[in-house]
Amino acid sequence: MAVTTKEYRGRDAIIAQMLRTVNDSQGEGATKTLIMYKSFLSYKQLNEYLSFLVKSGLVDEFSKHIGNSIGTKTTYKITARGLRLLQILQEMENLVGLDSIPYSKKKITK
Repeated sequence: MAVTTKEYRGRDAIIAQMLRTVNDSQGEGATKTLIMYKSFLSYKQLNEYLSFLVKSGLVDEFSKHIGNSIGTKTTYKITARGLRLLQILQEMENLVGLDSIPYSKKKITK
């Protein structure tokens, strides 16, 4: 029986990672898949957080047509407000040293 340690993140850490991912995508914008994988979220969590970020004005949602097909591709770009929040979260991490404090861990038996 193997024991795995899993880190739990707070909402602020998840939002910060999502904003970093969207910001790192630069002019292209980030797709849901990219944000989901880089933020380590389930599809359900991704949709909940993205909805919050869009409603809060932290990211903008854009749809564009793909080639000659009928489908569209949705991408997300960070807003000025989102950039400011990201800067504040990074300043807090640096000031308090949050990146050096491990999150609470729970042992899970598989």
